[in-house]
Amino acid sequence: MAALRLGEPVAASIAPGEDARFQVGARHAEDEAILLELHVYSGDPVLMASRGHWPRVELLGDGSEPMIRAQACASEDFQRAADVHTLWLPAAAAPRAAHSPSASAPWSVVVYNSQLSRAEAATVTL
Repeated sequence: MAALRLGEPVAASIAPGEDARFQVGARHAEDEAILLELHVYSGDPVLMASRGHWPRVELLGDGSEPMIRAQACASEDFQRAADVHTLWLPAAAAPRAAHSPSASAPWSVVVYNSQLSRAEAATVTL
């Protein structure tokens, strides 16, 4: 797991079916929303985030689409194989559903390299 710091890009290479994990650094102000940009150079990555737990992809094994378990996901960018995936994370002070984790929990970010359309290593910068 690597710490994400605002304005400091992180590069990663991710094998097919694997993920890279990041946590938003402590210097992030709780009253600010965060814009994540994932620049995709190869592979089939999907960008997702959750507060208070790690996002995950569940492979069901029955040939159906994988289930993404995350509070935020750049699914439209993933589906259209965009070169840049964007994801807005709301400020900690933003209204949340009653079952949402505490605002003090950090954002956990996962880039999962799917194998749905391309079974190759993902090369990305977040």
